Amino acid sequence: QATVQVENLAEDQDVSMSLSRVEMAEACSTAVQRLGQVLQEALESSGVAPGAVASVEILGGGSRMPMVQEVLTQKLGVDTFGQKLDDASLAFGAALIAQVEPSAEEAKADAAPEPPAAAEAADAPAPAPAPAPA
Repeated sequence: QATVQVENLAEDQDVSMSLSRVEMAEACSTAVQRLGQVLQEALESSGVAPGAVASVEILGGGSRMPMVQEVLTQKLGVDTFGQKLDDASLAFGAALIAQVEPSAEEAKADAAPEPPAAAEAADAPAPAPAPAPA
């Protein structure tokens, strides 16, 4: 049993409820199945074979759930997970993404020119009518 408390959910209302492990598993089953699909797609698109992953660092509250760890073990073939560097891992991942993804200015500069505005299109002359059939 675990008790979940959410303060100020709506109009100063606090919500408190208890969940069993089975109830939690049922509530999270769709998300955990999706996690398995995402992991499978990541392995396939990267060409990495299951079991070839050397180590996995997991972070966040959900990563401590046995059902999440089971999916990671099944899909990646890793059964020991690091959970030591939560904050550092998050910062490191954000830095990697920032290094790989273009900034908004770079993306805008690389984008194709925008199509003319609707007002400009409305000012254009109408096409000539097609000739009548003979």
